[in-house]
Amino acid sequence: MGKYDLYLKKQSDGSKSCTFCDKNFNKQKDGNTNVYLNHFKKFHIKVFQKIQGNSLARSEDEPPAKKSQPLIDECFSEFSENGPKSLAIQRAIAQLISSAALPLSLIEHPGFKNLLHLTVPRFRPKSRLQLTRNELPALYDEYRDKLKMSLASSEDVSVSFDGWTDSSQKHEYLALIVHFVEENKPAYRILEVVDVSAKSHTGEFLAEKMKSAIDFFGISTKIRCCVRDGAANARSASVEICDVNFDCLGHKLNLAAKAGTANFAGLDSLVLKLKKITKKIRMSSNLRREWEQIFEEMDAPTLVLKKHVETRWTSLYEALKRAIRVKEQLELFLQDQDNLEFITASEWKTCEAVLDMLQPLNDSIKLVQVCGNLEALQETEVQLQARSFSASSIIPVCRVILADLQTKKKHMTARTKIIEKLSEELEKYTNLKYLNIATLLDVRFKSGFVDSKWKDELLTMMLATITAAEEGDSDSDNDGVTDVSQSHSDPFSRFLQSSSSKISKVPLDKKSVLVGEHDRWISEHTDPNVDPIEYWSRQENQFAFPTLFSLQKKYFCTPATSVETERLFSTARTILTDNRKRLSAGNFSKLLFLQRNIPLMGY
Repeated sequence: MGKYDLYLKKQSDGSKSCTFCDKNFNKQKDGNTNVYLNHFKKFHIKVFQKIQGNSLARSEDEPPAKKSQPLIDECFSEFSENGPKSLAIQRAIAQLISSAALPLSLIEHPGFKNLLHLTVPRFRPKSRLQLTRNELPALYDEYRDKLKMSLASSEDVSVSFDGWTDSSQKHEYLALIVHFVEENKPAYRILEVVDVSAKSHTGEFLAEKMKSAIDFFGISTKIRCCVRDGAANARSASVEICDVNFDCLGHKLNLAAKAGTANFAGLDSLVLKLKKITKKIRMSSNLRREWEQIFEEMDAPTLVLKKHVETRWTSLYEALKRAIRVKEQLELFLQDQDNLEFITASEWKTCEAVLDMLQPLNDSIKLVQVCGNLEALQETEVQLQARSFSASSIIPVCRVILADLQTKKKHMTARTKIIEKLSEELEKYTNLKYLNIATLLDVRFKSGFVDSKWKDELLTMMLATITAAEEGDSDSDNDGVTDVSQSHSDPFSRFLQSSSSKISKVPLDKKSVLVGEHDRWISEHTDPNVDPIEYWSRQENQFAFPTLFSLQKKYFCTPATSVETERLFSTARTILTDNRKRLSAGNFSKLLFLQRNIPLMGY
């Protein structure tokens, strides 16, 4: 077959025509093919390139190759018990149940079986017992191995952990989360969910459970920091995991906010009333219609009251803020509700006072999240796990909140409580080298937030990147200078050797380059509108500050809070419902691991 035959159709008279446009060609003498070549070159350029060998891929104009028809036996074997289609569908069902927090009994539900019968008649799903014993463990192992391979490519990670107990006090779990930078974005994965109900939750016991997971994933030497709550056993366990660890900023801000709001008389009664109103509207369809009708009559968009969560000061702020926003509609609604208490004028004043006091906390965190974008500030709700809320934000956020609170004159007693509590925590944070260096490497906060001694420490870290070989070369370049390290028998020489500055041994040319890089970084203006991870992903910045770029990788993998573990256990309630209390600890751990990791890692 000639190279043109694929694109030509033979006519009964011996002539040929183009397969694509039906152009007829006269019968060529002596096998001349120039007429074909010129036609394809003019009208079907991709085919021409294919013929000339310039394109290995099938062109758009090229007719698709005919596929061979599968044999009957092959068609039926695809849906056999271990056929490829059956295995793929069974895996997809296990993924659906795990990621959507559906009950395991779904596999045997008549409605689900009917759906499968209509869509894939030849597929026969496995039983619930097979799903529990075989499919779920296999899927769990598959995603654990995927995560292990993914973490193998990460040089720097951090971990956070927290514990959770269900309402029945029968189920107790420890969640361990790993944080890292992936494709220039902060990422996290659920590393392990461990049943810890067997023993007392001592620091040693918790550390033992976490070390087992850390060793399996091979990240023990990659952990740069550990974020945890302030409990004694958590502090003890974190020391066993990593030398660098600190209290979750979210917990500390919540304690500070509670200390301040406790001084407002009438706040507890106001919060209790709002909770009851919110619950009634959500539970009653009649009340919900009445609520929505009020907004329609006032020609305003319908807004619902927000629920306050006791452990989050941000939820208190948002709940009170929403109440103020719908104050007029709320008062009209309560006029017709005999079983709901009316909110008094003094309680509304308390609401406004609390919002005014918490405003500095809210604005500071939101401004970090939107990277200084003041326009977005008004539309953003506080989320303590926003992309830019890394550990480098902790010291600046605390300093800004304290400065703002100290300038206000209202609510002196309440503000003083917050200032005292937050100042105590800030002192702990500022004593950590890790957080200070992280702040210096953040383009938003490198000036004005840390003491000058940490700038010198950053320079020392940069100079320490010079290899021992380069340090040895510096000795040979210092003509006329006696090396005291060669007189090993002289105790004075040994003393001088041990106490001599590392900086003096650095080659002067390399030292001057690093000092220049350090000084340029410190002297250049800050940019509050740039995400730090995005900043360091730009090649021009990596080229301008190569040593700092190599150092920063250890710091922006760490979040400021351990809020992801709290979010994890918030979703745990969708798995461990009142109707599923017989769910085993092992299956619960697997389901919770898969529920969060499958959407993050892909199907």
